[in-house]
Amino acid sequence: MKIYEWRDLVLLAQKSSPYYGQLYRGINVGLSLSLTDIPVVDQTEFWNANTIKSNQLLTGKMEDGIVFKSGGTTGQPKFSIFSRDEWNTFTRMFGEGMRYVGLLERDRVANLFYAGELYASFNFIMKSIEACPIPTLQFGIGGAASPDNILRTVDDFQINVLAGVPTTILNVAEHYAQQRHNY
Repeated sequence: MKIYEWRDLVLLAQKSSPYYGQLYRGINVGLSLSLTDIPVVDQTEFWNANTIKSNQLLTGKMEDGIVFKSGGTTGQPKFSIFSRDEWNTFTRMFGEGMRYVGLLERDRVANLFYAGELYASFNFIMKSIEACPIPTLQFGIGGAASPDNILRTVDDFQINVLAGVPTTILNVAEHYAQQRHNY
């Protein structure tokens, strides 16, 4: 797992990405460089440079890794591309941090995030929990499952942790409040 210093990331982006090469033009990445010396990224320019066919952000070829997209709630989906090394580092770091935010040994975790359509959340949580040093048992239920199916699985397997987007968790909780006599 490769961990970069922020100055190394600035230098890599400056040398390897057309977008950041332009944005960081004239910046001397030395010990005297401070975060306040780094220009603020304009969101519109950033997303305009992040196109599928002529991407100006990437620091390398899309050959070995994973691609995700947002749900497109702003009208146009956004794409994120991770090299294999970046994805493994990202999920490992997140997974290692799970022990500090309440995940306990032998927890049973229902992954209620959404999968497919290039969404990241289901895969991200699954791989992050796999990287967590705490022994847990995962259940890949998914966010598209009905609240009844989720609650029956939770009951059958004595699941004690739900991981998902707030709307899914709230729908499950509401269904449980209305139908608790069935579980």
